Amino acid sequence: MLKPKPRRVLQLPIVTKRLTLRDFTTGDFAAVYHYSSDPRVTRFLFFGPRDAHNTVEYLDDLVASQSEVPRTRFELASRRTGRTA
Repeated sequence: MLKPKPRRVLQLPIVTKRLTLRDFTTGDFAAVYHYSSDPRVTRFLFFGPRDAHNTVEYLDDLVASQSEVPRTRFELASRRTGRTA
């Protein structure tokens, strides 16, 4: 018999000296709306610009996808946590 492959699990948040990667939350609305509603930012992306309603839908779908098993969607929020040299 074949042994089942062990499941790989991404442990979040990932914190380094200079960066934190974490799952998005619905509380990230203001930051996501800020960049995703700007036509200059979304010009070469597959979406956008997004209005407030579409941003809420996007975040709701994204947060829901985080509990899917197996998880296949990994869009992570980033935050600079330190200074660069």
